[in-house]
Amino acid sequence: MTLHTLTVAQILRWRPCDMQPGEKYSRAALRALFGGDEITPLALADLPIPVEDRLWVLLRPEVLGRERLLLLLADYAEHVLPIFEQRDPDDRGPRQAIETLRRYVAGEASLADVRKAVSAVSAAFAYAYAAVYAAFAAAAAAAAADAAASADADAAAAYAYAAAAYAAAAAYAAAAAYAAYAAYAYAADAARTEEREWQLERVREALRESPSHD
Repeated sequence: MTLHTLTVAQILRWRPCDMQPGEKYSRAALRALFGGDEITPLALADLPIPVEDRLWVLLRPEVLGRERLLLLLADYAEHVLPIFEQRDPDDRGPRQAIETLRRYVAGEASLADVRKAVSAVSAAFAYAYAAVYAAFAAAAAAAAADAAASADADAAAAYAYAAAAYAAAAAYAAAAAYAAYAAYAYAADAARTEEREWQLERVREALRESPSHD
C-alpha cells in the first residue's frame, strides 16, 4: 500500500537531518513548506528544496511501492552504465546484474541470484558496481524488513523490523546517489546535478503511473 499524502508527522518519523526547532526541516518549517500538515508526493517533488532531499523522501516503498521502487533503482544504475561500457564494452557484468535484479522483482530470480550477479561485477566499474550493489542492498534490506515484519509481534521483532526498515531506506537513497556520483566521476558536478534531476523526473513519472495517483 502506498501513501496518497505525506504528513509532517510521517516525515519527522523518518528523522531527516536538520529537524530540530529552528532548523530547515523542523515541524514548523515543514508545515510552512507544505502549506499545512500534509502534501502529495507529486507536490513534494516540486518543493524548492535540494533535489537530494526530495529524493530522500520519495525513494521509499511507502511512497512508490516496493516493486516499483526497486525497478526504478535498477533504471538509475542502468542509466550510467554506458559510461563504463564505453571503456570496457566486453564486460557485461553490471548490465547482467541489473537484469537479474529486474528478474528478482518479477519473481524469476532469487536474492541469492542477485547477490551472485553483483559479486561478479568487475572492480574496474567502481561506480557502476556501487550503483548496482546499492540497488541489491536495497532489495536485501527490503527482504529483511519483510521477514522481520512477519515475525512474532514481540519487542525483539519490532526492533528488528525498525532496524531493517531504516537500513532499507538508507540503501534506497544510496542506490540513487551512487548512480549520480557515477556521472560526476565521469564528467563534472554539473553532470551529477543533471543526473539527480533525471532521477527525480523518473520518480514523477512513476507517481503519475501509480494506481494511488488521482
